[in-house]
Amino acid sequence: NPGIGTKLKKEVKERKDVHLKISSTSKENPIDDWETVDFLGKKIYILSSGFWFIVGFNEELAKILVLLTIVFSSSHLEEKFDGILFSVIVALGFAVMENLYYLDHYGIAVVIMRTVITVPAHAFMSVPMGFFVAKSRLAIDSRSESKYRLLHPLTLLFSGWLFSSFLHGFYDLLLSLNMEKEAYSFIVLMGIISYLFIKLAIKSSKIKFLKLNSHR
Repeated sequence: NPGIGTKLKKEVKERKDVHLKISSTSKENPIDDWETVDFLGKKIYILSSGFWFIVGFNEELAKILVLLTIVFSSSHLEEKFDGILFSVIVALGFAVMENLYYLDHYGIAVVIMRTVITVPAHAFMSVPMGFFVAKSRLAIDSRSESKYRLLHPLTLLFSGWLFSSFLHGFYDLLLSLNMEKEAYSFIVLMGIISYLFIKLAIKSSKIKFLKLNSHR
């Protein structure tokens, strides 16, 4: 369907236009060398690159706030895999909300394509955060009362948010540079990273199960 390709190109072009608007300067105000960096054969502007990372940081912040508000204190958050599961649910909900926006602006064709590409990307981005959120909760449950009781759990929360934010920001940056192939390859990489985190979480659950059985 040529209409789908046209609408997708329009979406990517809008992302690129934002990148260019932020980084554009007139001849009277030239860009200094320190303001640019070479990346995969392209010269990118540090300011506009930072903008896309900020977008990723903000969106992942919204997700982790939902996790902390609704899930963190839940009795159902018992293992690291639970954290991953809840984070993926939140991420998919976020992706659905984004798709509603795109449905209104670009139509059903783009939403269908985003469902295939962007929705899994959102899920993959949030897997590390869910893992660390659960790990933080488990750290609180296992630690005795002390002056620094919350320092380690807070560090884990921040690490998870930072990890997912970087994945999200880097993906958005690739799209803003009109590097679709690299962006889609990065989704595959995020899928591999998610698989490793899931594998680690399942291994942790098995160890916990064996320990419980050994004390019976």
